[in-house]
Amino acid sequence: MNVNDDNLAVAIQALVGGRLEQMHRSAVDRVVLGGAASTLIQEVFARLECTVGDDEHSVQRLMTTLEALAEISPLSARILMAMLWPIAGRLLLHNVCDAIDLWIVNQLSDDLRRHLRQMMESERNESSRSHLQRLLQNRS
Repeated sequence: MNVNDDNLAVAIQALVGGRLEQMHRSAVDRVVLGGAASTLIQEVFARLECTVGDDEHSVQRLMTTLEALAEISPLSARILMAMLWPIAGRLLLHNVCDAIDLWIVNQLSDDLRRHLRQMMESERNESSRSHLQRLLQNRS
């Protein structure tokens, strides 16, 4: 992982607070493309749980932020959405899972495919691995 603590801290603050200005967006991109998307999602989700108060609202709030991020940083946002999918699935938030799938398949670039393939290869949960495989089989 090629991510420094300052970038991670700024990226966490950006996603928790919905702050997507250039400086914050650049930190998110550096963290995600540096291989720490999973860490970023876990940290943001944990902080939102503390401030929002429940898992479902935390996931929904994070998804709203990621949808806004997707408009200005499509690759990073979609990678983070893919990392959020197992959390939303575990909570049976089918509307969030479906939205993530739509965001991903509607812009399944070669770079996104490469990241999803890496996620699939390292995924331990069979259900999540199968889901990633199905996403990768889509042609856009």
